[in-house]
Amino acid sequence: MNPLPVTAIAHAIAGVPISDVVLLALITAVPILISGAIVAPLTIIINNRSVARAKRMEAETSRAEKVADWARQDLVAERLEKQQIQTAIKVEEVARISAVTSQITDKKLDEIHGAVNSNFTAIKKALLRATERELVLLIHIAGDKPTKDQKVEIEATRKQINELKAEIDIEDTKLRNMKGAV
Repeated sequence: MNPLPVTAIAHAIAGVPISDVVLLALITAVPILISGAIVAPLTIIINNRSVARAKRMEAETSRAEKVADWARQDLVAERLEKQQIQTAIKVEEVARISAVTSQITDKKLDEIHGAVNSNFTAIKKALLRATERELVLLIHIAGDKPTKDQKVEIEATRKQINELKAEIDIEDTKLRNMKGAV
């Protein structure tokens, strides 16, 4: 700082006459000194208050944005929960319908299986009757003294008859069990 204004002030206080140049220097220097001493702290205070206000506004804006974001997230969560409930209901309905359909299908398949087996058994019974008639004819043709080949053919036919009877018994048992289960 310039020592001139302080000296001029001391002269003015002491009653010493001051020259015009010194007076002009006092008029310009004193307000500058005073304003520097007063304005600088005021500028800092005002600036600090502005920064604090800006931070408060930013915090309030940030808080408002967070609250809005939380509200959006809550809405999304509610929608997802509703969709999960609806999906669970639909899955339960599909499972129920699937179980009913499976029972109906199983019953129909059992009926079809029974019909096929019944027809197959009827065919085997017809084959058994035909084979039994064939055996009667073979025995009649062979007479009292069948040849070796005729004996082999008669035994093969008897074996075929026994196998057919066993297969028919098995199929009849299956049919009785299926009818008992239904």
